Amino acid sequence: MIRRLLSTRSQYGVLAVGFHWVSAVVFIGIMASGYIMTGYLHGKHIWSWYAYHKQAGLIMLLIAAGRIINRIIGKTVLSPQALLHQAMYAGLFIMPISGWVMSSSAGYPPKLFGVVLPIVSDGNQLLTDAAWYSHFVMGILMFIWIIIHVTSLIISYQQGKKRIFRMSW
Repeated sequence: MIRRLLSTRSQYGVLAVGFHWVSAVVFIGIMASGYIMTGYLHGKHIWSWYAYHKQAGLIMLLIAAGRIINRIIGKTVLSPQALLHQAMYAGLFIMPISGWVMSSSAGYPPKLFGVVLPIVSDGNQLLTDAAWYSHFVMGILMFIWIIIHVTSLIISYQQGKKRIFRMSW
């Protein structure tokens, strides 16, 4: 069976599957780097981790935009996890945008491939704090949602619902 480029109501297309796995790998890397840089690194080495984390977050934002465009162009696969998927899509936008706002309002605008992105209200401590809180809480929620997502797929597979795996591979 030849897989279509775009999704149908019963099968994810090549683009959707590709976006899914690329965003999964990038997001896990971003989460790991965020955890490491905020909990274990000190001194001059931390700044290179921040630069990596911010650039990867902006790349994640571009990937999320690609996922949404692909979802609009193709059909949306009917899924029992539709609400969870929508929450995770929101998180894929909220995390990098809140990081961008937090970083730039604190006076450290992010760079994407060496290009400095616009500053969002430089020096606004209230905005920086609100963006930090949003970034932190959304990170926890995304972690929980990913655990739920993977666990429900494992349970479905164990219950003999292998169609779910065939749809997404």
